[in-house]
Amino acid sequence: MVAKHPKSKIFYVYIYFDPRIKSRFVYKKLKFDYEPFYVGLGHDNRKFSHFDEAKRKKKKNSHKLNKIRKIIREGYKPIIEVFKGKLSFEGAIEQEIKLIKKIGRRNIGTGPLTNMTDGGEGMIGYKHDKKTKSKISKSFQKYIRNLSKKEKEEFYQSRRKAWLGKHHSKKTRLQMSAAQKGKRKSKKACEAMKEAWKKRSHKFPRSVCRKMSKSRLGIMPWNYGKHLPRVMKKKLSDALKGKPFTEKHKKNISKGLTGRHFSEEHKRNLWKNRKRKKLKQIKRRKN
Repeated sequence: MVAKHPKSKIFYVYIYFDPRIKSRFVYKKLKFDYEPFYVGLGHDNRKFSHFDEAKRKKKKNSHKLNKIRKIIREGYKPIIEVFKGKLSFEGAIEQEIKLIKKIGRRNIGTGPLTNMTDGGEGMIGYKHDKKTKSKISKSFQKYIRNLSKKEKEEFYQSRRKAWLGKHHSKKTRLQMSAAQKGKRKSKKACEAMKEAWKKRSHKFPRSVCRKMSKSRLGIMPWNYGKHLPRVMKKKLSDALKGKPFTEKHKKNISKGLTGRHFSEEHKRNLWKNRKRKKLKQIKRRKN
């Protein structure tokens, strides 16, 4: 049974070659310099998934994965080539079936391929249920925990590179937002984030800051019109009491305020606040 698939995707058919076995391999009109051992179809980065799976899931056993692991152990990497690209899903299935038939499968004694079927039974479009998703998530988290510091850095860098220039859809962003709502970070996580922010080696260039500022124009801040409770205000006040500003901090405040013009209403509010503070000070002295 052929799985449902996204019609907008562009598919391709790919071949895995064994770099250890170099010769002239001829299958009717097809000619290869290395022995082919797997044929598949997919889109995006599907062609690399078997190589990643062989490295990551060491307990998973299959002829294809064992062959890839053996190639890696001997200090090689499997050669992955796109046989035919820019295909529809139906066209890719047709090409895969034809290619497997021409080269032949090892399990039925017709050729060197480790494919267990004649093709066309891919997992594209298949959706896991919630139970399976949670199992996959747990096994992935376990895999990340067992990595060394260097391996983790390499893994996250590869993930960042894969997402360069790509954006989540509005639907995905809303789902991500809903999943994070109501979640509170632990004290340990907050402290770690603070330390990481302090140690950051880069600052945003002015051009980026301007773009960020423009993108926020006209958007009301989340705390607009909201007032902090008295307990919170007292805590903030106590934390800042007796804390002197550095010369650099003072200069930054001065720069930020130079050339800034307050509205008449703002000036009135400032005057009222100052007057209120003075009256409070006088009352305290009397008491």
